[in-house]
Amino acid sequence: MIRASTCDPTTRSSTPLECAHEHRDPRGRTCPRPGGGLPSPYDFFRDLTNPALAFLPRALLIAVVAALVCGSVGVHVVLRGMAFIGDAVAHPCSPASAIAFVCGGSLVLGGALAGVVTAVLVAFVGAEPQT
Repeated sequence: MIRASTCDPTTRSSTPLECAHEHRDPRGRTCPRPGGGLPSPYDFFRDLTNPALAFLPRALLIAVVAALVCGSVGVHVVLRGMAFIGDAVAHPCSPASAIAFVCGGSLVLGGALAGVVTAVLVAFVGAEPQT
């Protein structure tokens, strides 16, 4: 949406209204708004109610829920001392998926199998001995 405003292209002043002419960054790319900065809070809330961007409210809700869930799970994992379990399980899954691809098998099945085997081995090695 382009609106005319009192913007001087030589000063690259940032105004709430978008200019009718194009601004370019040092690499020659067109900037989305004067100065190439972030949208103002007004622009963000205007876009939330824009029917052409109907996905935006749902995307924002999903991002907020994901942030809350991942933050909660992350705190739990760190407090329990399991911060590197994800790395220990994820690293064997990548080569296993590659091997499954080369052999013509399922990538998901190869990665899942490697993940389960790794998790069992980590649990077995990390188990405290019975006294």
